[in-house]
Amino acid sequence: MLIGKQINCWTVLDFAPDRGSRQYLKVQCTCGTIKEVYRYAVESGGIKSCGCLRRRVTITNNTTHGMTGTRVYAIWCGMHTRCYNKRSTGYLYYGGSGIRVCPEWHTFEKFLEDMGEPPSGAEGIINRIELDRIDSGKDYAKENCRWVTKLTNLQNRK
Repeated sequence: MLIGKQINCWTVLDFAPDRGSRQYLKVQCTCGTIKEVYRYAVESGGIKSCGCLRRRVTITNNTTHGMTGTRVYAIWCGMHTRCYNKRSTGYLYYGGSGIRVCPEWHTFEKFLEDMGEPPSGAEGIINRIELDRIDSGKDYAKENCRWVTKLTNLQNRK
């Protein structure tokens, strides 16, 4: 019996009204969507879902770390922008003066592994936690970077 059978993401609910020579099924996708789909397309696996499966697979395949939009990711991007983007307002003081990012930190995952998330700072802009180079004349690297408050970072300038 076809009714109640699970085929890929579909559960067959019933036979759809007659449409001439093609037989259709009323099916429900695992996401809850109910559709009428050509029977052969369901049974052969030609149509595996309502489209939600493709969206889930695309998201999974295109997600590397899932941290885009987080503060630590923005800090990592800013570090690279200052060092490598000649149009950046900070380039003159970073990339333009020879400051680079160590090769390991060209991947966000390694940066996050080495530095971790920035700790939560106290209230106020002066207590906001920032990435700091211990020796401001050296590159961004694990042994030369730390999380500090903005106040400490302001005091560590050339």
